[in-house]
Amino acid sequence: MAQVTEEERKLAIEKFQQSADNLSEEDILDTLKGSKIKIDSLRHKVPAVLENLWDKIKLMYRLLRAYYKKEYKELPWGTISAVAAALLYFLSPIDVIIDVIPVLGYVDDAAVIAFSLKLVDSDLKKFAAWENSLKNAIE
Repeated sequence: MAQVTEEERKLAIEKFQQSADNLSEEDILDTLKGSKIKIDSLRHKVPAVLENLWDKIKLMYRLLRAYYKKEYKELPWGTISAVAAALLYFLSPIDVIIDVIPVLGYVDDAAVIAFSLKLVDSDLKKFAAWENSLKNAIE
């Protein structure tokens, strides 16, 4: 596999950030409407060996839903846009590598999700802790 140069990596990050910054609140809300069914139906896109990645995708989805329901507001715009952009890419049937190619077709989806997870890791951990505190309060 070819090595990615530092310049290519920076260009990819810049492109990702630009696409995330161009997302409006309406774009994100439109995507979230009814997307729970889509998220659940796309479980097949994540191979069993990446089970942890699937859990993170669901956590990212719950984070956006909680934010837009105004249940969880402690998020910077960069986190919202990075998570939304990654989920939009994951949900989109149009990919850099088409999903019908076995295994390889999901590599780009996994890479985008993994990149987004690195960007928002601390905010996701805070959200998961908040979510757990709610569950504990109910019990």
